[in-house]
Amino acid sequence: MNVNIILKKRHIKGLVISSFLGAIMLLSFLGLEDFWTLSDDKGAEAVHEAILRATVQCYALEGAYPKDVVYLEDNYGIQLNERAYYYYYEYLGANIRPNIEVVRKWSD
Repeated sequence: MNVNIILKKRHIKGLVISSFLGAIMLLSFLGLEDFWTLSDDKGAEAVHEAILRATVQCYALEGAYPKDVVYLEDNYGIQLNERAYYYYYEYLGANIRPNIEVVRKWSD
């Protein structure tokens, strides 16, 4: 066999293998990006559920919904992480369940 043909075949094999590994790395990175996004969403959802449970517990025990999340922190063991999440708590009245939203802050 000609040496040039052997070198071309090796070069082509190298390009195919490099392209294949590059594609695997790209797909892995995109998969991790989706994983972290999903993880962040689940974290915010878990925090929302904890605040909601404490709010309902407060209503059951005291007969009124709390006016803010600070009351839940002080009396029901809720720990807010304001560095990681935005909290929206809209008090609508003593006997109307408040609107609660928790959103993960984007970090650099």
